[in-house]
Amino acid sequence: MKSLYRKVIRFCKVLNINHVVTHAELDYHTAFPIDRQFENASLLWRALCDEFKINNIHINIENHCEIEPDYLVMFMERIGSPYLGMCIDIGHFNAFSNLGIKKCLEKYPVGSIKEVHLADNKGDGDTHLPLGDGNIDFVSFFETFSGRRERCVFVLEPREIKEAQKSLSYLRKKGLLVE
Repeated sequence: MKSLYRKVIRFCKVLNINHVVTHAELDYHTAFPIDRQFENASLLWRALCDEFKINNIHINIENHCEIEPDYLVMFMERIGSPYLGMCIDIGHFNAFSNLGIKKCLEKYPVGSIKEVHLADNKGDGDTHLPLGDGNIDFVSFFETFSGRRERCVFVLEPREIKEAQKSLSYLRKKGLLVE
């Protein structure tokens, strides 16, 4: 695993990239105990964060199929590196968590979220629908999120240009996109 991320670091240096998003590499569907995976991943990421720091690259851990983000938050707190932040994917919360987006969001410490991925779905999988085509209440999310006063990047996740245009139109119509 370290060699893969060392390649990522080299790639980032060539392209002058200073932020990367990845998953924590925890597998919730295996017989290998999650607590043990967490310990092993913590050791790996502590060492990797030292290498990312040396190269001035920030890494953000994205939620994926977690039912709740507790392990991800504990992971970030245990590593304790200013080069490790969080990326939240609203579609993943809607598809995989039974807590709801607002409750998941509340579990993240203020200031920890550095990137937000935006795609819609109907709660039945990570289908990456254009915003407004699923059942995610983006207006409520943005109202809640804006109260946190996070400085972060928002990323649309369309599959094609038409979907990006539809999502941007939705954000404008809802008053969520300031141009």
